[in-house]
Amino acid sequence: MPLDEAAATEWFRKAAEQDYRVAQYELGKCYVEGVGVPQDDAEATTWLKKVIKDDDVLGDSMQRRSREMLEKIKERQEVAPDIPLGMSLSVEKMH
Repeated sequence: MPLDEAAATEWFRKAAEQDYRVAQYELGKCYVEGVGVPQDDAEATTWLKKVIKDDDVLGDSMQRRSREMLEKIKERQEVAPDIPLGMSLSVEKMH
């Protein structure tokens, strides 16, 4: 059975909107990497910050990984500061 990344991302969104932290992390990761959705640093940041701000049973590991992804976004923006947060770098590289 082929993997439907867009469908998986939609399920992550539904769970993330219900404050399920693992889904918020996974959805943020999808936006960072452009898996199942267009790459969108602003959307990724929104979801990953929710993981970091809430202290719950996920502990340090999920929060650490979320911080690492936010750092990746920051570095990407430093490399190409003229690209709006919602735009993918891959589109910019094509021009």
